[in-house]
Amino acid sequence: YTLQEIAEIFEGRLKGKILHFSNAKILDLDEDEAQYFLDITNAKAVSGYGNAFNGVSSANLDKAFFNLFKEDDNMFDVVEELHQRHYNICKMLDFRLYY
Repeated sequence: YTLQEIAEIFEGRLKGKILHFSNAKILDLDEDEAQYFLDITNAKAVSGYGNAFNGVSSANLDKAFFNLFKEDDNMFDVVEELHQRHYNICKMLDFRLYY
């Protein structure tokens, strides 16, 4: 599926949610693509990685990202804390958040 197709499938159904993609495929959106997705789905944000798998799975960083929401529901604080705790892997995988 393309991100546009995913947006249409979930039209209006993701209100207040963050849709997160692993690094199995890169997430590289321009401003218009990101805004279209957010507008159609009503999602709070979409996150993922700018660098492809290349033998390094994002699974542990994904878990850390999700677990940080147990401590704080502010996505900006969560992303900042994720980078503070796991800077090297965030940088290597090129963690991204579109909002």
